[in-house]
Amino acid sequence: MPKVKICGLTSADDAFVVAGAGADYAGLNFAGGPRKIQVETAREIIEALGKETQAVAVFMDHKIDEIARVMGNLGISFLQLHGAEDPAMVADLSRTFNVIKTIKIEGADSLKEMDRCAPWAFLLDTKVPGQAGGTGRTFDWSIAAQAAQRARIFLAGGLTPDNVEQAILAANPYGVDAASGVEVVAGRKDMDLVSRFTRIGKMRVETRKVPLAEAKPGQRTAKAVQDPKGRSLLNAGVFLNAAHLRRFERNKVPELWIHELMESPRDNPGEAVELGAQASPCDRAQALSNLLEKAPDNSFARALREEAQKRAGVSRNWF
Repeated sequence: MPKVKICGLTSADDAFVVAGAGADYAGLNFAGGPRKIQVETAREIIEALGKETQAVAVFMDHKIDEIARVMGNLGISFLQLHGAEDPAMVADLSRTFNVIKTIKIEGADSLKEMDRCAPWAFLLDTKVPGQAGGTGRTFDWSIAAQAAQRARIFLAGGLTPDNVEQAILAANPYGVDAASGVEVVAGRKDMDLVSRFTRIGKMRVETRKVPLAEAKPGQRTAKAVQDPKGRSLLNAGVFLNAAHLRRFERNKVPELWIHELMESPRDNPGEAVELGAQASPCDRAQALSNLLEKAPDNSFARALREEAQKRAGVSRNWF
């Protein structure tokens, strides 16, 4: 079952909508644009999200000490690097956090970026010159399908309640991500759009065999279609249209293998979202100590520890 991430929350009201819809992750934008928030607002959002929706802090080309201050202040486990951060920085942050590294997709060659680092997950977004994200534009989802075979992938870029079903069937990603696609005005989430996106986004992909008479346009082939003599009529991974179905009927194809989205039950409330997300304060403290022992000059770990010590009595802090 795919995970759902709603990005660019700007208020506690948005957080109540996103958490109530059952989203797994909520993006808090510290990078820029109309959805950028300050730490004080982020605290209010995290409180409103509750325990079942994980907050993800989004940064773009920030210095490591800036990231450390924010993450230590908020006490959350997930962060998204949305810029041109180098592999060493990704590796450094990954020792302590669940890092989501964004790759801006122009074409299949963009996936070479996956060879440069090994974060907890990648997020694939549409590359639009001069824009960091939230563009409302899609890219070729077959590229995402290739990436999903190699690593944990969040699919972003122009996803809406109207196209997320096709996106999941085409790419079968770990998760789907929306920002502008669930807004009426930039930075303000719409309750109906968020609810529809989350419901569809959390459907599971099933493969089943159907008689030709039950096949419908818009379904996606799970296996290549052949006539009774074994001649190929259509490849796997193609969305059916009316012309396909007429051709199959003429060639007396008895049945098809298709991918289909099925409703999934809500996650168990007590279940941890991911490894690392529910780590105990002692585990976090030990992880920071280990990091400093291995690299005494690690400015990130040192700054994070200092920030955590300042906030020693605050809920959701590191220690």
